[in-house]
Amino acid sequence: MSCKKGFKSTERLIEDVWNRLVSLRIIKCLETYANTISKTTGFKVEASIYEGVGLNDFKSIYCDFAGQDVPFRLNLEIITGPRQELDLFIIDFNIPVDLRGHGMGSGIICGLLGIFSRFRIRTITLNPVGKRAQKFWQQFGFSQMSGQRALMLSLEYREYTFRCANLLFRNLKDLTA
Repeated sequence: MSCKKGFKSTERLIEDVWNRLVSLRIIKCLETYANTISKTTGFKVEASIYEGVGLNDFKSIYCDFAGQDVPFRLNLEIITGPRQELDLFIIDFNIPVDLRGHGMGSGIICGLLGIFSRFRIRTITLNPVGKRAQKFWQQFGFSQMSGQRALMLSLEYREYTFRCANLLFRNLKDLTA
């Protein structure tokens, strides 16, 4: 009898199922985050999520937070890894000039760190453009972070996220009116 090629080993099958579960958890986190912003600000924020294949057959998840009246732009890419590890790439983060300085950017980033605090973040890579953006990221102490630093920051900001970010988002409606 001949054996068909293409069957996966048990370990590989378990790893594939585990990666899918991690992806689903990430997607749920992103959707919850968009809903939280929507509820607290009154803006309809939608998370457009696309899945692909990243390095070593791990998942690559791209998310664009947008909406008709949303006064900021945020694009992310998350690449999963083994054992709930992930790399977070903040591709584009833009807040209109008239809304800067009200803590909105800090609230959004802290919110992200909060929702991903349950995962093992290997790196967070930011894509700042211009001196102002670099200053913004430097206040958090990074332009690219190691996983250990990212994990510490995400745990540190988790409580801050759920208290302060909600207040910041509530005030956002007044700022844009």
